Amino acid sequence: MKLKKSLFIGSIAASAMLLTACDFQKTANNQPVAEQSKSASAETVALNQFNSAVKIVPTMRNLTKDKNGKDAFSLIFKIENISDKAISEIQWFSVAGVDSGIIDISNIPAVFEKPLAAKSTETVTLTKSIESLAETSRPFFMDPKANINVKVLAGKIVFEDKSVIVVTTADDLVKYLNNTTKK
Repeated sequence: MKLKKSLFIGSIAASAMLLTACDFQKTANNQPVAEQSKSASAETVALNQFNSAVKIVPTMRNLTKDKNGKDAFSLIFKIENISDKAISEIQWFSVAGVDSGIIDISNIPAVFEKPLAAKSTETVTLTKSIESLAETSRPFFMDPKANINVKVLAGKIVFEDKSVIVVTTADDLVKYLNNTTKK
């Protein structure tokens, strides 16, 4: 199955920020407690639906060159559709870290030319220029022996039948990171 390479890659926040605590629950400081619980409950339901539909696993990191011959790295993800419905598109966030700090966040939307059939697997490759990273993050990605941990943050799934599961949007993540750095 061919995957339309519509991977829009961009760092959402400055990769140089080394955040030590990442708890990706969204709460607003001015929301009443009951509304926070209701919001957290809806997010938990959406996250459970997402995780019941798809597994996204980072499998490999490679050093490479981009189309202009400049240093780049690739992250390879295994996408497994464990649902009973075909997936037309999927979006997630790749959070790369070293020790307890985040060194890169990428927004990864993938649109399949042919929907990813139920109970099937596809590979998606993210290639990103080293120059697009913060200077403090570059040495980690250039070192093939660096112990970079890559986590997947659920975004959204659009099924072939047009039903949608949304867990986290880029705006949600930016707001969360902005609130975290202000504290």
